[in-house]
Amino acid sequence: MSELTHLNTAEEVHMVEVGDRPNSRRQATAEGYIEIGVELLEQVLSGNTKMGEVLAA
Repeated sequence: MSELTHLNTAEEVHMVEVGDRPNSRRQATAEGYIEIGVELLEQVLSGNTKMGEVLAA
């Protein structure tokens, strides 16, 4: 797996320092659709997947 800056050594999500940057106004809109089976949905909601806490990311 590639080195991801937003994951610590325990593969937990954390904030990333972006340094001193001037304030700016930003807006984003996102939409998506995911279809999964009941068993996987239960694992995701319980945080018990091979990838860890999927919804934390």
